[in-house]
Amino acid sequence: MDLYEIYDSSGAYSYQPRPGDRAARAPLGSVEPQWSVFLYRPDVAQCGGLTIPHARLEATVVQNGVDAEDVQTIVETILHWHLMPSPDDPLAWEHGGATAFLEASADIPDPTRHLTMPSEEKAACTAARVAAVRQHLAAMDPAAYDDRAGAMAARAFDLVAAAAPQTQVAYYDRAPEPHPLDPVIGAVRLDPARIDSLRAYLAWMQARDQQPHSRATALLGPGLPGVTRDMFTSKGA
Repeated sequence: MDLYEIYDSSGAYSYQPRPGDRAARAPLGSVEPQWSVFLYRPDVAQCGGLTIPHARLEATVVQNGVDAEDVQTIVETILHWHLMPSPDDPLAWEHGGATAFLEASADIPDPTRHLTMPSEEKAACTAARVAAVRQHLAAMDPAAYDDRAGAMAARAFDLVAAAAPQTQVAYYDRAPEPHPLDPVIGAVRLDPARIDSLRAYLAWMQARDQQPHSRATALLGPGLPGVTRDMFTSKGA
């Protein structure tokens, strides 16, 4: 089993420029937050990380049943979820850890493939599958505070020596947060309307699979003002 140490996290933004736009200007609606988690594998002395689109956080709430207020569990679920091999990948069965995970999780439904599964059951299946990843493939846990502080101090020293901009130096010339995911946990605000929209979309997709040619299915479709207005039920919860 591999061990990944979480060293830090931060926020940024992404955007999708319009095709052919030489100034790389993006429609404001395409600008999205994104979140980065910085990782280190001590067994091979390898640095890396994972960039998480903001929409992935919302999708994890809907598809995996994770509480929208529990940002730490949402992020930790994403960190481990992307390591899961597919049982349809023949190469996965050549890897001991992947084989062990596939066998251990064979009877645990993948909630992202079961649109009608209740949220509570999705959350339970998600937790069980993440536990199987941690047991057989890899665990991602916070690095020791002193190790994180030392790494940030060393990085700040290198940036000063390289005459880097002061804003870049200042990011590392500080004490790390108590938990390396705190910068993301403290900054993420999930939009209940966007989460409800995703739930409504998945309900429509499910209806199309069951009754593709029906008035009821058509009325669940996107962009129908006055018909889908009552789908926003979270009211900030």
